[in-house]
Amino acid sequence: MHATIPIIDSSRDRGLQQIKKNINKIKVKGIENTKHNVHWDIPNSVANEILLWKQENYKVY
Repeated sequence: MHATIPIIDSSRDRGLQQIKKNINKIKVKGIENTKHNVHWDIPNSVANEILLWKQENYKVY
């Protein structure tokens, strides 16, 4: 997850490209109307994204 404010941030874009280049299986999602600390701006949305990711990637036995 990454912030979307400011919309244009070349350092963030370069960082995301570097991460995507070095990790084979990755999902990157911009969280709208958030700044540097996404989890502080909208903690419930971040928690929900983590729960959805967990449900998609891990089976409960």
